[in-house]
Amino acid sequence: MGPLIYLNSTRLKTIQLASGCSSPSTARTMRLSWLLRCVGSLRRHFKSACAHNVPVVDWQEYTQCTGSWGVKGTACAAGQQWCRKGEFTFLQGTHLGYLGAGVLVNRRIISIGTRIHVVVDGFYGQGSHVCSQIFHLNPAGTTEIKGNTFFYHGTAAEAGFTVLTPGAALELEETPVSFHYNQLEQGPCVSVSREGSLFTSMVTVIAGYGGKDEERCSIRRVPVIAPVTGRQLEDQEAEAVRILEGGHSWLVVINHRETGTDSEYIGADGCYGLGRVMALDEAACKGQDGGMDIPGKTGTGPRMTVLQW
Repeated sequence: MGPLIYLNSTRLKTIQLASGCSSPSTARTMRLSWLLRCVGSLRRHFKSACAHNVPVVDWQEYTQCTGSWGVKGTACAAGQQWCRKGEFTFLQGTHLGYLGAGVLVNRRIISIGTRIHVVVDGFYGQGSHVCSQIFHLNPAGTTEIKGNTFFYHGTAAEAGFTVLTPGAALELEETPVSFHYNQLEQGPCVSVSREGSLFTSMVTVIAGYGGKDEERCSIRRVPVIAPVTGRQLEDQEAEAVRILEGGHSWLVVINHRETGTDSEYIGADGCYGLGRVMALDEAACKGQDGGMDIPGKTGTGPRMTVLQW
């Protein structure tokens, strides 16, 4: 399918649709509607949520411009939390901007060192919505989409963004950016969208590299298990990500519900614990006794690092 082209206030914009997409989806229709509302006002565009690296719902704005500088309806922040344990850093942020639409948005980021970041967006509510993640990239480099991954090729570094959200559509476009006051240029932007009933989650893993010859991470989803009952949890309950690179094997487990907090052990690939967000570097745990074993079953796995109880 050819590129989808539409008119913006200052130029023609091109969206390169992800391979396999045969017709404009509801997400693209909403995206086009949002852009048309911004016609004639680049200043309004720069202040919009969609001009930032954030999750959005139905391509709707939750603040309103009241002039060149003023805004109203600024979303209230809630649920902020952060911690750092060893090589792992955890950040969480929630805002109430979409409560009018019956949706609560929660973003959690688990960083491994300074190079690998697991971005998990949870959308809580009812009804069917188009949920999206937006990533704006440096115009000094190039961006390309390959399957469920998009790559950024910079002048001194590279990054891979692996989308682990089933049924998500990836779109690459050029959007206006301003890195310096009163200076306008175009930069690549990738939006990842998923349409469906809530609750839903979106998971993207970002891995940075020193150059094109550096070894790439292997990233995949793994099932989350409640070992006491043997039940495999649904994606709406919990998800897990396995990241392999060189001699390291990292595991990240994310709970979306209360399952696995203080009442039930959960985990993946034989590693279990209690917590909403847990992480593990198996290479760093070699020779370590299982500190978070299943009750009655000693030595069942290495110790999980709890980043959020």
